[in-house]
Amino acid sequence: MLRLPYPLTFADARRAHQVTSIGSALRKSNTVVQSDRDGYDWAIIDCGGWYIGWSILGSGRHYDRVARERWPDAHEEACCRALAMTSEQKELVLHEKRRLLRFGELTERMFWLIHAQAIIQRQSTVRIAAPILREILWGATKVAHWRSESRSVLETLSQLHICNEAEPVFGDHTSLVTHFRVPRRGRTDDCPDGCVMQAHSGFETDSPHEHVMVTLGRGMLGCVEEFGQESGSHGIRHYQFHSHDDSNEETRRKDLLQRRIGRTGQLTQIYLPALLGSNRGQELPSRPALAVLQALIRETTRAKRTKRGAPSEAEAINEGKVPPVATNQKGKQVPLIVCPFLMATETYIGFNGNQARKGRGYKLSTWCQKAGIENMTLLLSILDDLRSLLSLTISAISPSRGTWSDFDELKLLTATRPRVASGYHVRVYTKADYQERWNSVFGWPVCGEKVPALRPVDRLNGIIASHRLKQADVAIELGIDPSTLSKILTGKRRYQEGMLEAVEQMAARPVITSPAVTDGVENLLPPTATQITTGDTVHRPVLEVVHAYLDAGWSVIPQLTGAKRPTIRWKEFQSRVPTEAEVGAWWRTWTDAGVMLVLGPTSNVFSIDVDGEEAHNELCRRLGSVPRTLTVKSGSTDPFRYHLHFQHPDIATRAKATPWHPKLEFRGQGGLIVLPPSRHTSGRTYSWAEHCSPDQMTLAPLPAAVLSQLSSLQRRPVSATATQIHVDSNLAASPDTLRFLRGEFVNGPSWNQRLFQAACDLQSRGVTVQDATPLLVTGAMPWNESERQAA
Repeated sequence: MLRLPYPLTFADARRAHQVTSIGSALRKSNTVVQSDRDGYDWAIIDCGGWYIGWSILGSGRHYDRVARERWPDAHEEACCRALAMTSEQKELVLHEKRRLLRFGELTERMFWLIHAQAIIQRQSTVRIAAPILREILWGATKVAHWRSESRSVLETLSQLHICNEAEPVFGDHTSLVTHFRVPRRGRTDDCPDGCVMQAHSGFETDSPHEHVMVTLGRGMLGCVEEFGQESGSHGIRHYQFHSHDDSNEETRRKDLLQRRIGRTGQLTQIYLPALLGSNRGQELPSRPALAVLQALIRETTRAKRTKRGAPSEAEAINEGKVPPVATNQKGKQVPLIVCPFLMATETYIGFNGNQARKGRGYKLSTWCQKAGIENMTLLLSILDDLRSLLSLTISAISPSRGTWSDFDELKLLTATRPRVASGYHVRVYTKADYQERWNSVFGWPVCGEKVPALRPVDRLNGIIASHRLKQADVAIELGIDPSTLSKILTGKRRYQEGMLEAVEQMAARPVITSPAVTDGVENLLPPTATQITTGDTVHRPVLEVVHAYLDAGWSVIPQLTGAKRPTIRWKEFQSRVPTEAEVGAWWRTWTDAGVMLVLGPTSNVFSIDVDGEEAHNELCRRLGSVPRTLTVKSGSTDPFRYHLHFQHPDIATRAKATPWHPKLEFRGQGGLIVLPPSRHTSGRTYSWAEHCSPDQMTLAPLPAAVLSQLSSLQRRPVSATATQIHVDSNLAASPDTLRFLRGEFVNGPSWNQRLFQAACDLQSRGVTVQDATPLLVTGAMPWNESERQAA
């Protein structure tokens, strides 16, 4: 028994819907003849927002540059023949082409087989082993003339085009298959990389077999085609999916591709066996059953992407909570409701739609339309068969009363009151392990195959997950930055030799509870505070330090571990110090949280953040030497990275200003800064400098040079300057970008981030760098050359 080794592939969700709808469109929809810009006629079918078409010229090779160069005489002859026809002859030829188009179960399987092979082989010209093709298309049935049957199916795919534009514009970018070659009887050739026969235990690698060669058009994969990049003179496009062996430069290039394709919101995982149908294992009851199953698979409710450009997986449903019937109002979250037919202890996925109807299912009459079945009773009969075969949970909810009905009640209601039943919203769920269960149903073996060896990085991920190791602790063990480790685990950076062995030794070591002493802060702790109490899972040393900071009148909040941002909304703590009860609640919630200080008059602290040797030298040049005051050493261990804390001046200050050097930051009111014993991104901790901790000295007054600089910034006429900036009202930009360019965000928080967002907005709208730069720099309003360079 043969099957593709990968039951999951990824695809354009919209294209998946379109391909499985072509057959019904060809049977039911009317054809319109329309000429393109070159004068060649097309037969077009409007499918409601997208179009199917085929050309008077013939197969897709007329819409492929390499094919036209390879067969120039044939292309020229087809063009002359088409232009010489009368209108009646063209209509007759196009009508005859429609009659010969063969789109049904066999053609759908061929489409998805080609699609999957393009994903596996990562190129637009794929070679499919003949035994695999015969098994996928016909199963155990022996077909005497499989070559001619395959040619007929591939000829249909080479004739068809799919267009997603608002108006039908067909051409090189819409063809499904440009050309193909079916081998002659008895002819064998070498196995290409990615051939499924190489990964199957039932055949030797060197077993002789034939290969069908197919070249994909640019309309075959939908948005996945964005990953294609043409290389060489043969016109073969190579698809740039992530690979473990990619260089850093290659990875960055692919990340840009993923971000671009991610904007479409269509990239999703596809369960391939359900689209191909079942040949082995338990047979599906009928062809309509396969149509219903495909309609369900198309409506798999997708989860939010964790990373832009990554394929969406099915959304997990926990505790039996599902969306209500009512749709979300804009900007308002509708609370979930409990489905009584889902077990609270199990995780489910649903086949209940996306976008506006995400997770809410469809009316019974709508499901009939999606499956191409007119009779609701027949649809429910098929769903009943699929329910037992695939372990589906099918329920319905009344849109008016909000009451639930199980499947048997829905069938009874359909038999007695069909008009009422047609308006019920039907939802279909299955347990989250459906892939393993369905593999056996579809005869898609998961055992007995020669699968690729597990990569070291996969084993590394498994050890970290199974032993519940923190990535920050693993990074410390390996001596690398946690962000670097995260990129290695996700495949963005190369795996480094020896990492797996080191983590295996780390996981094998027994856990030892030892006194926790943080460098430079132990003098802030009472004698008994160095022990960790596990009864309430609160780390006492950190909590005791936090209370010491509170006693000093500092407004402190929890820091997200390893990051430079808080875990809470903290605006109110710019004007008040948190209570001890609030602090206790925070550190019970985030037991490993660090500590951040809210700067400004409330804490009476102003800070200078020195970030590097150049910033250190500039500070010494301006002040003569490093002032002696409370000093924090960064966890990076760089001696030129530190924080200086001073008394807050009587004048207003900004959250961040860099008037002297881009890496020398003045931080005042509205700013945040990390305090010991918080953890740095490197995995090490911040610490007080020797003889510069709060129990050894107090805050020093702000140096006169810094105070003078702050006074000059304060005297800057912000509002008057902002009104002088004129922005062309016809400039194509978002409202926030226009506000930034007018100077409305000057001196405000996150101005640098707003500058970046405005630049991205202008770039996406086609504004050139030369035109955008003066607008952006003026909107940022830099007050000296250093800040201008930073902008």
